[in-house]
Amino acid sequence: ADNLDDLMTTVEDDTESDSEDTAGSEDVAGSFENLLNTQPVDQSQMDVIANTIRELEGFGGDTYFDVNAERAGYGSDTKTDPVTGEVTKIEPGMTVTKEEAEADLNRRLTQNTTLSDGTVQKGFIPSVVDAVGADTFYAMDPTTQAALTSIAYNYGANWAEKLPSLAEAAKTGNTDLIADAIDDRGADNDGINAVRRLREAEMVRSGVPLGGDTDVYAEDDVALAATATGKGTGVGGADTEIVTEVTEGTGQTATEAYLSAMTKL
Repeated sequence: ADNLDDLMTTVEDDTESDSEDTAGSEDVAGSFENLLNTQPVDQSQMDVIANTIRELEGFGGDTYFDVNAERAGYGSDTKTDPVTGEVTKIEPGMTVTKEEAEADLNRRLTQNTTLSDGTVQKGFIPSVVDAVGADTFYAMDPTTQAALTSIAYNYGANWAEKLPSLAEAAKTGNTDLIADAIDDRGADNDGINAVRRLREAEMVRSGVPLGGDTDVYAEDDVALAATATGKGTGVGGADTEIVTEVTEGTGQTATEAYLSAMTKL
């Protein structure tokens, strides 16, 4: 992707859930189904998206501090009650069950939630749909939808503002342009998520979900998880990638960032 016109800026992470204590989210257990009822997608597409986040984030029941907040579950700073839909901010020493993490992932992927302080926490899939257009998004194959949703999960629901060249590439629906633009992001934050970007880009190019024959960087992503900002089997939780695009000529290629990150292990 051509980043020459993109301005390099550093953006403070605006994780929208930082200020809430608890909030209600109606029908969390059925939110995938709610989305299916209103959009031209099927459950298999939703499964690819959710499984991508599960694979890249990994599950952790204990809290840890990452970038700007306590996190647990699938790299989230909230947990969600699977029965009532109550949303609770992660605090040090909490534990999160797999069921709470699944409900939270479900909610954060699919729903726009109004928190107790009035803040609207935007769903990650809706953030991608809004950025690229509904017709374009729903014409994409599930692996491209999943890769872009993973970007949103990692950079935040305002990912398109942080990564304008990637957003422009995504609007075209062209898998080569999208994959190249994702590859370019491997240099962000000193390459800490270089392997994650490579895996997302390869998903787009190959059409094969994570875990398939083309997922050649999976073991290295697990190795990177041992670094300071990693956990579980993934690197970087929801809304943690806070630095915007590195302009062309000042950053590394994805491969260089990958090699650099691996030498730090």
